[in-house]
Amino acid sequence: SNSTAARQQLFALEHGVCVSCGLDAHALWRRVKALTPPERYQVLLATPGFAPKGFKDRRLENCLEADFWQADHVLPVAEGGGCCSLDNFRTLCTPCHAKETAALRLRLKNRKNAEAAAGSGDIRDMFR
Repeated sequence: SNSTAARQQLFALEHGVCVSCGLDAHALWRRVKALTPPERYQVLLATPGFAPKGFKDRRLENCLEADFWQADHVLPVAEGGGCCSLDNFRTLCTPCHAKETAALRLRLKNRKNAEAAAGSGDIRDMFR
């Protein structure tokens, strides 16, 4: 798929290292996948942002590279960054990607609220 190809091309450039925090997420994935589930639990627990979600966390049995780093759009698709070149992609570890996604959702919510309120008056004017 296109996302797989973009991810492979991005890996060739950035090698799975998060551009935000500097974590070598590819190296972490390689280390974790070589461990037993109890060892994986301990390593993930000790890595900020990667704590397992209980003992049934899928990464303990079957960890995928996509669990550790993401090919993120610099200009998000929701903000016009859809069909784009590799220049609009960056490597983010999963915790940094989650932070960026939360910030995007907040921006989109605030924009939607501002658009809905556009043209409406200030309710405080009724009490002046």
